[in-house]
Amino acid sequence: MCSSIGNNYMQVQGYIIFYTALLFTFISCTNQSHHNIDYDGLAYSLNDNLKNDIEYLKNDIVKKELKIGLTNKSYVDYKLKTTEYIMYLEKLELLSSKVEINPFFDKDKLTSEGKLFIKKTNEYVNLINTANNNTELSYRVNDLLGVNDVITEGNIYFRYIDYYFNGLPKSFFVYEINNRIRNVLLIQNELILMILLEECNK
Repeated sequence: MCSSIGNNYMQVQGYIIFYTALLFTFISCTNQSHHNIDYDGLAYSLNDNLKNDIEYLKNDIVKKELKIGLTNKSYVDYKLKTTEYIMYLEKLELLSSKVEINPFFDKDKLTSEGKLFIKKTNEYVNLINTANNNTELSYRVNDLLGVNDVITEGNIYFRYIDYYFNGLPKSFFVYEINNRIRNVLLIQNELILMILLEECNK
């Protein structure tokens, strides 16, 4: 069983590295002007794929949790905060879909919802990095979930939320939120595998 857990762990790490690269590639493309691309159609197609990934990861996490029996207190605390954060993200997706707006901005001005997103995300990222002592995992957490300021190649600073969300149409806002949910679940999956590997090595 331990060998299969090790293989699964490497597979999840591979997924995380792949999706990190995909995220930066996608952002690079959307930050350029390509008027011949149907961005709404692309976003909806990507969203469908994301929802399939999210459903798969949720089911896979439940199966893995049965193996650890939820007796690990640090994981139980982490799981509670993860569930709360995902519910918050799902609320944002629903809000954007209902009113067809970007909840983070009102005429380029950051809203209270945008400020709350940064606050909740920073708290969640700090929680994960405090709960684990794996440097590589912390690096991936910061890459996939962090909201630090962005520095462009021209050494121009942008707030994370301006760079990634300001001016986004509804379809892309929903994509970004779903992509974040998927990334949260990828990290959760890796944490569970780390716990199972530790138990195997005892």
